[in-house]
Amino acid sequence: MREVEYLIIGVGTAGLGAYSRIRRKSKSLLLIQHGPFGTTCARVGCMPSKMLVTAGELAYSIDHGNYFGVDGDYKVDGKEVFARLKRDRAEKFVGGVLKAVDKIPQEIIIRGEARFVAENRIEVNGEEILAEKIILACGSSPFIPTPLSHLAAELDTSDTIFELDDLPHSIAVIGLGVIALELGQAFHRLGVRTTLFGHSGRIGPFTLPEMQSDCLKVLSKELDIVPAGKFTAARKKGSQFSLEFTTGNGETLVREFERVVVASGRRSNVLNMEIAKSGLKLDDRGVPVYNLQTMQCGNAPIYLTGDANEDLPLWHEAYAEGRIAGDNALLFPESKPVKRLVPLGIYFSDPQIAMVGKNIQSLIRIK
Repeated sequence: MREVEYLIIGVGTAGLGAYSRIRRKSKSLLLIQHGPFGTTCARVGCMPSKMLVTAGELAYSIDHGNYFGVDGDYKVDGKEVFARLKRDRAEKFVGGVLKAVDKIPQEIIIRGEARFVAENRIEVNGEEILAEKIILACGSSPFIPTPLSHLAAELDTSDTIFELDDLPHSIAVIGLGVIALELGQAFHRLGVRTTLFGHSGRIGPFTLPEMQSDCLKVLSKELDIVPAGKFTAARKKGSQFSLEFTTGNGETLVREFERVVVASGRRSNVLNMEIAKSGLKLDDRGVPVYNLQTMQCGNAPIYLTGDANEDLPLWHEAYAEGRIAGDNALLFPESKPVKRLVPLGIYFSDPQIAMVGKNIQSLIRIK
């Protein structure tokens, strides 16, 4: 069994943040990475989605240029849209992350999938590692709703949609969160027949019913949105998906699409790590309970950061959490609570949506 003082599981945004704090203070350090390097944000999240959004905005501007006395014909080249996206993503975003990873001594990086075998003991590639302090920065994976799970292998998610080589003729977008709205509007503006399906009627970051209603009214002027309901049947018929959806008012819709992209949220990868063997207290999702100001899980020398805690899935928050976790791992058994940033989230839809501070439901709970 190998023994180490610090073990960082995940070399994404949060993991790199933790590494930046620990690397100069300890030589007894290992990192474990499962899957490709590059961070969720750079490879499959906010950065490639904005590149697709920008293409859609350009097409939309030309479509509406006549209002300003600017008229012109154009053609959307779907193959070039995705070729440019992949090219710029690799060169400008993922490439920058890979340069940071290349600076890490490769002998301290283990490629493999980690799982707990006991408190402070991790197994990876058949080898057990005993770590004094563990930082969980293992990220998240797309969540596939149960009614669609039997088609999981054929569905797109935000992890796969940017690998397309061309625009589809039609697409169903499952979800009404940030990625769903950005993707849905971008595909629509690029000439793809697009429908967005929600579940609860909640749209964007809003929890105040009046704001949800206003947001839906504004976006529905351009987009085909079915805000609430459930899938009652889903199957693949040749090259088409056939979806049956019962709306909140009881109406049954049956529609066919060339592609279906699920953007209805992500789930922490700690759920794939046999986390119960860690001895940590878990919440009702199965995710360890942790302190938002120290990132520490209870009194254990284990810290939960970034998308893995399912709390604030944003690049700047993930990096900050990694640094907080690294600092407190160095201080263990002491800890230093940190005043967190004011919550800030921006949806690059049109119109854009921003949420600053706590939402109404959080304030009600505090009251």
